[in-house]
Amino acid sequence: MNSTITNHIERLGHPDIEARHEAVAALAKLGESAVPSLLEAMGDTNRLARRSAIIALAKIGVDSATLPLAGALVEEFGGDFPAIASIIGSSWASAEAILSHSSLSTGVKYALLKALPDGYRRRRWRGAISVEDYCKELSESATLPFEVREGARQVWEEGGTLLRGSRAPENANELLRPAYNIPTDDPQMLLRATVQAEPTADGGRATELAPPRPAAETTVRSSAGQYTLNPKDGAEMSYIPGGLYKLGRAGESDNPPHDVALFGFHISKNLVTVGQYEDYCKAEGKRMPPEPEYPSGNKFNPNWSKKDHPIVNVNWAESRAYAKWAGGDLPSESEWEVASRGSLEGKEYPWGDKFDSSKLRCSQKTVGDGGGGTASVGSYPANGYGLYDMAGNVLEWCLDAYDANYWKGTQFIEHSNLPDSNSVERVLRGGSWYLNNPANFRCAYRNGGNPDGRSDNFGFRVVFRGLR
Repeated sequence: MNSTITNHIERLGHPDIEARHEAVAALAKLGESAVPSLLEAMGDTNRLARRSAIIALAKIGVDSATLPLAGALVEEFGGDFPAIASIIGSSWASAEAILSHSSLSTGVKYALLKALPDGYRRRRWRGAISVEDYCKELSESATLPFEVREGARQVWEEGGTLLRGSRAPENANELLRPAYNIPTDDPQMLLRATVQAEPTADGGRATELAPPRPAAETTVRSSAGQYTLNPKDGAEMSYIPGGLYKLGRAGESDNPPHDVALFGFHISKNLVTVGQYEDYCKAEGKRMPPEPEYPSGNKFNPNWSKKDHPIVNVNWAESRAYAKWAGGDLPSESEWEVASRGSLEGKEYPWGDKFDSSKLRCSQKTVGDGGGGTASVGSYPANGYGLYDMAGNVLEWCLDAYDANYWKGTQFIEHSNLPDSNSVERVLRGGSWYLNNPANFRCAYRNGGNPDGRSDNFGFRVVFRGLR
């Protein structure tokens, strides 16, 4: 690092606001030569320095014709997460794009807004409007999409307060954390978590958010907890907090212990039912899958008459199509495993370490006719997150490709093994009514299935990312 850059970097955390502004302007003018130093400054313990570094990087990303910030970030981190390319760059030169993003923290959104070269900044330069007032205007505009208004509301209520210093940060890295507070002090992981959200299966970024929830009918209460209603299919969703989770299990051949950082997400408390899937087929002009039968010729849900049973005989693509229609997606297997554990870290099953066939639908004799097909969703006790059938009833499709070696020999922070054109199998989790070996129902137990395959013990549930 040359002395000029060093001097400017040191001034990023200066208590005088004008000194910080001068340092940001000087570093932005230096362009790509300042990027490595600014990336390092994003892990500074001084929140003002971190904020200023983000602003300078955003300026470089917008203004540089030779090295957009996205390219610099990918290059700096060895191309490990190309999702960064869709976060900052020419396509991010608008307030609406920044505010509608589902994973950027309010602090980063605030800083990126301040770095915009035109638009509302012209009004602010003339002293006509502040970032907060501008975001308040956007949050109250009925003509804007829900996600833009919601992002503006968060910045208006939270972002400026944090960055002005009128609220003490919870810890040294709070500004870099996503809105869902991933608890780690590793600057590279914080940067990754700040800019990384769930990509789509083709390697792009998910663009859909779950539909906006009606203000008057968002929440219902039950004996198991509090749920948020999805207006598209009426499913109740439970919120799973973001964080750094310890997953896997010692001795699990394809799922050894590993850490995963996740944003907070909502997940449907129940498996998708026959009734819900029928409504989807009617709305979209699709055909129901064949009725399940076990053993051959014995249809345990004839004519799909049991509407509150989980839908089965759907393949991976059909399951994902429903999830997208409902405003969500299939869960990554990391999201699924976190949800299945119900906040019980390191336990074998959603309820604890001892297998208990009375707590799930399986084919053991103690469950009566458990070997004869599915049960109504919610027939067995919920886990700590208020989720039902996270073990038993049906195996659940996940978003990921199945790779027996994916989690082996590593402690890296990843959260999804997205399928590509070479992927043969998809992950299935949770065990089913057809199985009886207790090992099949462990939270850490993994299965793989042909994505085109149908089975009378394959079903799914939906995850919703980006809701708060």
